[in-house]
Amino acid sequence: MKKKIVLVSAFLMLLLCSCLKADEALPVFEENVSVTVPGMDREVTLLWLSDLHIAADSAGFDPQYSGDIASRKQYSTYEAVSAQQQWSGKNADYSWESGWVQVLNRTEADAVIFGGDLLDYNCPESVDLLQDGFSLLNKQYIYARADHDMLPTYQADPDYQAAQDRQDALCKDESVMSMDFEDFYLVVWNNSTSNITESGLERIKQLAAEGKPLILATHVPIEPLNDNSLAEASKEAFDGRSLLWGYNSEYWPDENTRQLLDLIYADDSPFVEILCGHLHFSWQGMVSPHVHQTVFSPAFSRYMGVIRVSG
Repeated sequence: MKKKIVLVSAFLMLLLCSCLKADEALPVFEENVSVTVPGMDREVTLLWLSDLHIAADSAGFDPQYSGDIASRKQYSTYEAVSAQQQWSGKNADYSWESGWVQVLNRTEADAVIFGGDLLDYNCPESVDLLQDGFSLLNKQYIYARADHDMLPTYQADPDYQAAQDRQDALCKDESVMSMDFEDFYLVVWNNSTSNITESGLERIKQLAAEGKPLILATHVPIEPLNDNSLAEASKEAFDGRSLLWGYNSEYWPDENTRQLLDLIYADDSPFVEILCGHLHFSWQGMVSPHVHQTVFSPAFSRYMGVIRVSG
């Protein structure tokens, strides 16, 4: 099946409608993607938001990490947990609940994909902030976790099970999650900073067997077969590390992930587009001769993806 994928990058386009007052919301920047699914007679709009890195002051911080925490403010969204605290950090004037959630609610999108690293570290205060925003969201959404969402970093007494329990209680948290849009499936590889589980791989195979095109959402990008520009850009940004899933990169696949890569790279791949984040910069290109990939800029810099799927 032929798949036509067209990427239209539109940086610095304001999302806000002209009818909104300037003080009702702050502007964000769109990265627009068009995905063609043959046979569709309507348009589905998906929003992508990843790498927000919400960071709340935590009662459980170990003081020895205060310097590390301060150094991360350049690419985190720091939030006060009470009215008495002062805002700090890069996006002090554009928080999760009072900024991003309102922007998302004002769109007419069909669903929101939260593509991982919404949290900078997993502590009760940060998870509570995230939940407060989710409770106000008027869109259906799906949340792909990544390592920052899961790990109780900087805590004096890190409880990894408690951190997992907080995520499990937040919203659906399975190895692979999906949304059925009739003409295609949105498939989410959850916690893709780790290899895909056997059950997750089987779920993707089951969805692929139905014959509908698949759009894959994953926090960590996939290594392109015949284009090293993404790997080189990652190495430049991350001290020589290619932070991709592949055979020449930082994330080395086990047998389950190898099978997933085989599905992606295959000539008859069920995938029509891969959506991802993680790298804190934007990129678009072909993963294989048949599958396109979009890497979105981070939400902590006020970027979000707008994916329009049509026939």
